Amino acid sequence: MVRVLIPSGALGLNYDQDALERGLAAKPDIIAIDGGSTDSGPAYLGRGVSKYSRSSIAVEWKGLMIARAKINVPLVIGSAGTCGADSTVDQLVK
Repeated sequence: MVRVLIPSGALGLNYDQDALERGLAAKPDIIAIDGGSTDSGPAYLGRGVSKYSRSSIAVEWKGLMIARAKINVPLVIGSAGTCGADSTVDQLVK
């Protein structure tokens, strides 16, 4: 059995820190979070912009990197930057 911790529906929507700590205590094998959403429609991809603010994404990403390091598990982020366009993926790398 693989235990997956999903802190929220998408990176940038915020997550409850207490719930994250409880999740870490359950010793998951991986932390996974979506970095976007197809529910947003094609406009974000077409414009190459993220639906969520860069600052909120950065704060959450940092917190999740710290969390994953505490328990030494991988962190997987899907569809980086809401739309997955090169420009928004590049923002996450910088």
